Amino acid sequence: MKYLTVSLLVALSSVAALGEEMTRLTKEVLAAKRASIVEAQTAEKPAQLTSSASVSARNPFRRSSFLTFDGKWTFVPEGAVLHIPSRFQARVTANQPEGKMVPFSTFFQTNFGWLKTQVVTSEQILGSGSSSNFREALGESNYVVVATRNGFPVSTRQDAKTNP
Repeated sequence: MKYLTVSLLVALSSVAALGEEMTRLTKEVLAAKRASIVEAQTAEKPAQLTSSASVSARNPFRRSSFLTFDGKWTFVPEGAVLHIPSRFQARVTANQPEGKMVPFSTFFQTNFGWLKTQVVTSEQILGSGSSSNFREALGESNYVVVATRNGFPVSTRQDAKTNP
C-alpha cells in the first residue's frame, strides 16, 4: 500500500512538473480530434480522376461476343464463337443485349437445341492447328458452335475460326 501511494504521488508530481493539466475528454474535443484526423488523411490522398479510356479498359464486355435468346444472355470471349448458321445470326451480337445475364453453363444447358460446344486444343486456340475434318464439321453444323477448354469458353486465333 505504501508503495502504491508513493508511485501515485510521483506520477502526479511529474505531470504537475511538466505543466500539463489533466482535462476531461468531451464529445466536442473528440469530434475536433476526429475531424483533424480525417482532414489529414484526405490531404495525404490526392483525388484520382478516372478517364473514360481507363474505365473502358476495365470493361469486361469490351472484347466479348454475346449470345442471347428468350430474354436471357451470356457472354463469351471475342473469337470463341466458331460457327454461326445464318438462321441464328440474330442470337449472336457484339453489343450488350437487354435482359437477364446468366452464366455460360446455365445458358448452354437451357439452349442446347441450337448451341453446341467444341473442345479445342492448345494448337487450335493459338491458330497453329490445322485439322480439315474439324473445319469441315463446323461448316456443316446447324448449331452455333462455341470453342471451349476445360468447360469454359475460350478465344481462338482468327486463323482457327471458320464462318460461312
